[in-house]
Amino acid sequence: MSLPSIKDLTPIETGGRIARNGFVYQDHVGVQFLLDMLYEEEIQEVWFEGEDDIVLHRVNSSSSHIEMVQVKSNDLDSRWSVSKLFSLELLPKSLARGRCKEDIIYRIITATDVDSGISFLKNEIGSNNRNNSNLDTLLKPYLTQINKIGKNPKGEDAYSWFNKCFWEVFHSQDTIKYKNLSYLEKCLNEKFNTVLPPDQKLEIYQQLLAFVSNAGVGNEKNNFTKEEICDKLDHLLNNLSAPKQGSKTLDTKLIQANLEPEVVLTAKEFRWQFQKESLNFNFYNKTQITAFKNKIHLLIQDLKLRFDDGEFQFTDIQFHNYCRKKVIELANEHKIEQAIALGCMYDNTSRCTHRFTKAKA
Repeated sequence: MSLPSIKDLTPIETGGRIARNGFVYQDHVGVQFLLDMLYEEEIQEVWFEGEDDIVLHRVNSSSSHIEMVQVKSNDLDSRWSVSKLFSLELLPKSLARGRCKEDIIYRIITATDVDSGISFLKNEIGSNNRNNSNLDTLLKPYLTQINKIGKNPKGEDAYSWFNKCFWEVFHSQDTIKYKNLSYLEKCLNEKFNTVLPPDQKLEIYQQLLAFVSNAGVGNEKNNFTKEEICDKLDHLLNNLSAPKQGSKTLDTKLIQANLEPEVVLTAKEFRWQFQKESLNFNFYNKTQITAFKNKIHLLIQDLKLRFDDGEFQFTDIQFHNYCRKKVIELANEHKIEQAIALGCMYDNTSRCTHRFTKAKA
C-alpha cells in the first residue's frame, strides 16, 4: 500500500495544539525555523504542532525531503543516552513519524546535551566529522527494545533512525532567543535591506514569537509557505516604518486596549507635552531628557516582555494602568513632571515599540 503525502496526514497526536502552556522554548525554536525560511531558499513550508512538534519541507536542486523535528526542553538529571532514548520514548515516538511517502530525516532539539556515545548525532548528516561506525556495538545491548518498536510504515528501524537523525542542543530559551535576534538582524539586513534599532528589532521578534505560539493552538492555521512568512515579515516592517502616522498608531493601540476616549485624549496631550519639551528644553536640559527617555524605554520594554510571557495576569486596561503607575514612580524618583514622563511612554507607544495588549500573531 502506498503511503500518503505529509500534507494529507492526520497528526498522530494533537495534545500540543490544545495546551500550549510551557511551550515557550519550543516557540523560540519555531522562530529560528521561520528565520531559516526567510534566509534560506531550501525551506518551502513549515508546520507547527502537525505530524511532529515542527515539520519542515526542504527542496533543493537535487532532492526534496521532510524534516521531522522533536523539541524537548526538559532539564534531565543526566545527559541523553541510548538508554534514555528508549526509556523516555523519544526514539520510538520520533521514528513513528515516518509514515508519509516523502523522504524523511529526523531532528532532535534539546536543552540537555547528549553523552559521548551518541555525540556523533550532533554532526550534520553527511558530514565528514560524523562517525557512527560503532553503531552496531552501541545498540547491541538494546536489541530487545529495538525489536519491540520494530519498523515504521516506511520500513525504517532504529538503525535507520540513527543514520538519519541530527541533534542540536540549546541549553535555555535565552540561548535560542539571543541567537535568533542576531540571526534576525542579519536576515533583515541581507534579505530586506533594513536596519532597525534594538527596540524595534525586539518588537519584531516578539511578534514572530506570538505568531508561532498561536499557530499551535486549537484549529488555528498551523502550516505556512515561504511566501506567507515573507508577507508576514513585510507586514510587520511596514507597521514599524510609518512614523508620520504616529498619532493614528497611538489611537489604535489605546482603543485596542479598551481604554476610554478621555484616556486616549489625555494620552495624546501628554505626548504633545513630551514632544514639545524634547524640542525646546523649557524645563529640563537635553542630557536630562535623553537620560530619562532611556530609563522610560528600558522600563516599559521590560514590562511589555513580562506581560507577553504571562508573568502579569492583567487585563489590557490593568496593564495600561500598571505601566502608568510604574512610569509615575520613576518620574517622582528622578523629579520629572508626571505629564512629561507619561508623554514619553505614549511616544514610545506611537512608534510601535510599546503596546498595552499582548503580542498577537
